[in-house]
Amino acid sequence: MGHTVSTYRGKIARVPDDVHKQHLPTSPDTIALADPAVPKIYANGFTLGLTNADVQIVLKLFGRPITVLSLSYTLAKTMAEQFSSLVKHWETKTGLTLQTTQTIDQAFLPQKPKVENKPQ
Repeated sequence: MGHTVSTYRGKIARVPDDVHKQHLPTSPDTIALADPAVPKIYANGFTLGLTNADVQIVLKLFGRPITVLSLSYTLAKTMAEQFSSLVKHWETKTGLTLQTTQTIDQAFLPQKPKVENKPQ
């Protein structure tokens, strides 16, 4: 039986591995999140493209493309519905409304100076 070294309040203890396994979720997704061999990608922008058969998502980091994700239309629609549900759940739980990148971009556009019409 293997052991895991754990610390608690500065004390080191060897805990049998099967003790940890009882408390950790072991879904394939959870395992993938912890697996260093599975790529993790962070993006703060994207563009969308399409063909007659697929959707492409170009993920970007500070405006630079970092990866392309191709999906079937069925999967793209399923993801869109689940993303929407996820955002609505977050907004309901927090009582806040998330802004889109488009609304943030619009808010930071340079404002044109107001021209006052003076009577002549």
